[in-house]
Amino acid sequence: MIHSRTSQGSLPENDTQGETPRSHRAGIANVEVLLSDVRRAKNAADESLRRAQDAPEPHGTINTIFVALWEEHLRDREALFAAMRELDEAREALRATAVKTKTDQPAPARWPAD
Repeated sequence: MIHSRTSQGSLPENDTQGETPRSHRAGIANVEVLLSDVRRAKNAADESLRRAQDAPEPHGTINTIFVALWEEHLRDREALFAAMRELDEAREALRATAVKTKTDQPAPARWPAD
């Protein structure tokens, strides 16, 4: 993430220099954390699926090893979907914050027409 810095080297506290407000930055950080959670959950679901596929044959209900591995994959997959839903909600909240921030700001000054 790119941050603009003031002449003193600290981040500006308000939007006077084009920097987003703190609440918007916090929303962006939250989305980044949730995106990391989604990636982690996807890797777990991929790994559990691979383990289930590598289980000894037959791949059916009579093979208790396969059934246990498949159920683990289903739990991992549901955790992935939950993480994706949470990420979608955070992104939507961030969009709403961005729109609100944009509409709350005064219109830029314009030079009078000649």
